[in-house]
Amino acid sequence: MPPVARRNSLNLSAPALAKVLAALDAAESAKGAPSAKREASRWPFPAEFVPIGLMHADGTSSEFIAAGRNLSRNGIAVLHNAYLHPGSTCRIKLHHLRKGAIIIRGKILRCIHRLGMIHEIAICFDVPIRVRDFINPDPFANANTLEKVNPEQLQGRVVIIAHDAMESQYIHRLLSATNLAIRVHNEIKGNESSLQSCDLVIVSAGIPGRSPSEIIQDLRDMGALTPVIMVTADSGPLTRQNISGARAQAFLAHPLSQSSLMRACAEWLLIERENWAPSQASGSNAGQANSSAELSQAGALLQIAVSESNVDEATTAVERILNISRAQGFRPLIAIAETALESIKTTGSLKDSESHLTALSAICDNSQANAKSA
Repeated sequence: MPPVARRNSLNLSAPALAKVLAALDAAESAKGAPSAKREASRWPFPAEFVPIGLMHADGTSSEFIAAGRNLSRNGIAVLHNAYLHPGSTCRIKLHHLRKGAIIIRGKILRCIHRLGMIHEIAICFDVPIRVRDFINPDPFANANTLEKVNPEQLQGRVVIIAHDAMESQYIHRLLSATNLAIRVHNEIKGNESSLQSCDLVIVSAGIPGRSPSEIIQDLRDMGALTPVIMVTADSGPLTRQNISGARAQAFLAHPLSQSSLMRACAEWLLIERENWAPSQASGSNAGQANSSAELSQAGALLQIAVSESNVDEATTAVERILNISRAQGFRPLIAIAETALESIKTTGSLKDSESHLTALSAICDNSQANAKSA
């Protein structure tokens, strides 16, 4: 009988790894608060297999499989059965949620002996990553990229929508120390101008007569193409069930803290801003006109596909919109199209992507008219 392949260099199964990580986390918690210098939040990453290629000074390389501990935009911590020298360059293979396995280059920052044969290896990435591409967090995990936020760095236009005036005033007060330009409304309809020109929407899930999914649909119908943070009364089982089809970019549950709200805002106004902000790329008028015409045609095809519930045709249309948008740097379209495409391919249905597909059709339909008036 051939030997059984080791799971990782420590031969830790998933349950055994969970126990080790829990012990390490408990030991760190006993030491007190995390370092005040830490900028990026660490997200749990209990991966059983993290393939790593180590580059040696003599030009040779070796490979091993580590166990994951946590992940941040700047690096990863893994567990290994031997000491590794800081400064060594390496390649880490991680699973991208849309692209599959990809290679990320980095350098070993430090190696700390933890227990027995267990060494914790901290690897710094050469280029920061988007953590949400590798981890699909719990909706209420507050798994944001930044550990701490300087309120003065938060700039932009934010719309707060809540039927309850006390709720909207409370949210507004939590953001009073920032440099945000804030508008408050008690309903979605009738506020198209604010929604179409803002950088972020914070909306309550408690709007009477509308489900969370319908609220997001209303926002997209009114022209809100920016990220949406939805605030709910709690994070209990019933609330989780109610928001299951809502395509908000983040969810926060009452009672809100200033820290959690600012971190959520920073995620979309600082870290993710370039994925949603209008492109600054310039191109020839002819090129822009051609792209606008192509988008208009693709949007019309998408609208027909949605009306006929044709998944294949809708997928083709969204892929076409995505390719055009990437070529021209239309970032809001890129973000919405990627989300819609991921949902369609995951569910095999158009139902969960209705709000994004409606938004795509509307933007594409208006693109040619906007290009002519520019």
